[in-house]
Amino acid sequence: MEILSNPDSVYVAGNNSQNLIYMKGGNVVIVESKGSHKGNTITSYGPDGARGKSGAAIFGGKPTDPGKPVTHDAIVNGTIPTPSGGTMPPATQILP
Repeated sequence: MEILSNPDSVYVAGNNSQNLIYMKGGNVVIVESKGSHKGNTITSYGPDGARGKSGAAIFGGKPTDPGKPVTHDAIVNGTIPTPSGGTMPPATQILP
């Protein structure tokens, strides 16, 4: 996955998980950063993939529709919606 080997930017989640968020071209991949699950992909968002069931529940449309782009502002302000009805925690940019 090019997004992991050559991201535009990388962020660390501002909660206890401190998961890593890799961003490239409006797409993100969220990776666990601690414990025995370190390095495992949690989820991904963005227009290069399908919206999926959770994306369709959040934004409407069909699970097969393209995902919505994710912005820098949405990551650092903690406004990316989650299927549970909340949002992802704000994150801090660590690269570049």
